[in-house]
Parts: sequence; structure tokens; C-alpha cells
Amino acid sequence: MVTLVVVVIDEGVDLSLEITFSGPGPIGPIRRTSDKSFTDFMVGGRYTHLFNDRWLFNVRADMGAGDTESSWNALATVGWRFGGDLDKAVLFGWRHMELEVEEGGRETDVTMDGPIAGVNFRF
Repeated sequence: MVTLVVVVIDEGVDLSLEITFSGPGPIGPIRRTSDKSFTDFMVGGRYTHLFNDRWLFNVRADMGAGDTESSWNALATVGWRFGGDLDKAVLFGWRHMELEVEEGGRETDVTMDGPIAGVNFRF
């Protein structure tokens, strides 16, 4: 099953940064913080492969721009379906996401990746 998402507005990115500079001797720590939410227009797609009635494989990717300079996200999961109608699944996988934001003339690149786990309920 292939799904193509044409345009999605995503408000799900809240970025909080705190940077602390410490100097020698009496120079105390200097802290700079930034808290901001970003909204992007995104284009993406998803592919689901069913190995059999119970096992599935998902791949999803999207990219966008708007309040961020650019963003992209990719994830892959393997799942096991259960329930009377096989309408639930336990999923395990890996996600990688990169954001590039500019605020006040400063550019910040954020990279997040790592394992993911979840439960999917279809209705």
C-alpha cells in the first residue's frame, strides 16, 4: 500500500535551546536561551508492505519549509498486528529528523535520530 500526502501543515515542532558559556576566574556563566514554535508546509509519502496477516513494514519520509529554513524526516518500522480485526499493531523502528532554523541572524541545525516504539490503533 502506497500513500502520498500532498500538503500537510505541521505545527508540531517546538525548539528550546539553552547555551551556557563559562569563563575563568570571576567571570560567571553566561546563559542564552531560545524558545520558539515552527510551522512548515510539508510534502511526504508512506509505503506499507504486508509480509503476511500479522507482520508489516512501514517506511515514511517528508520534507518541508516555512518557518524553518528546511526540515526532513524519515522513519522505518516493523510491526506485528493483533486484535480481533488485526486493527492494532506494536511497532519498532528508527527515526531520523533534521531541522535548519534561522532566528535573529543565527542559524541552528538540529539533528535527532534514534529508536522508536509505539502502538498503532486503527478505527
